[in-house]
This record gives sequence, C-alpha cells and structure tokens, in this order.
Amino acid sequence: MQINFFSIGFNTVTLTAIILALGILIDDTIVILENIERHFFELKKSPMQAAVDGMKEVMLVVLGGTIATSAVIFSMMFVGGYPEKVFRLLASALLIAISVSYFVSVTLIPILSIKSVSYTHLTLPTIYSV
Repeated sequence: MQINFFSIGFNTVTLTAIILALGILIDDTIVILENIERHFFELKKSPMQAAVDGMKEVMLVVLGGTIATSAVIFSMMFVGGYPEKVFRLLASALLIAISVSYFVSVTLIPILSIKSVSYTHLTLPTIYSV
C-alpha cells in the first residue's frame, strides 16, 4: 500500500528524512529551552515573560540554522544521475520536515515551557525520609 503526501511516497527514504528532521527539532528545542530556563532561573522573570524573551533572543539564530541546513539539503536535489533519484525523495521530505520542525520549535515549545518551568519550583514528596 502506497501512501502519498505532497506527492512524496511514504517509504524507507522518507522515514530516514523524518528521523533526521527529528534530530534537528530536538537540537532547536534544546537551544530554545536552555535560553528560556536562563531567563527564568538566572534573570528571575515570570514563566510567561521568560518564554517570550527567551524565544525572541534565539528565534533568528534557529531560523539561520534552519535556512543553512535547508540550503545544503536543497542542493542535494540536483546531483544528477541515479543519486538524484534517491536524494530527491530524501531532500524533498527533509525540507518539508525541517520547515515543520522550525514552526514547532518556535511556537509549541515556548508554550509548553511556560507550564513546565512554572512547576519546577514545587517540591516533590520524597519516598524515603532520612
């Protein structure tokens, strides 16, 4: 059974592209979360203000990394010959996935970090008392 999405087949090559894009998403997320935590813990801002300010500081850096990665991957689509057939699927799926991962990292991650950072000051009950 062939599944098509944006006229790209769902096969091993496209799954490889999605796995690579997940690595890029995790990298972007770590950069954003570290900056949000820095604003919250070191600069003593509220969770909402830390998310907004932390995201503003690194948004262009993450965008620059996404554009640079996309430019390198885009050039893989025009290698020529048999490798072009393989790399065209990989590169097109990866370009779509990288675009989605950038959107997720600059929109969803700061929203989720507001809740997670605000719960870090709560003390958890200990299992064993000393």
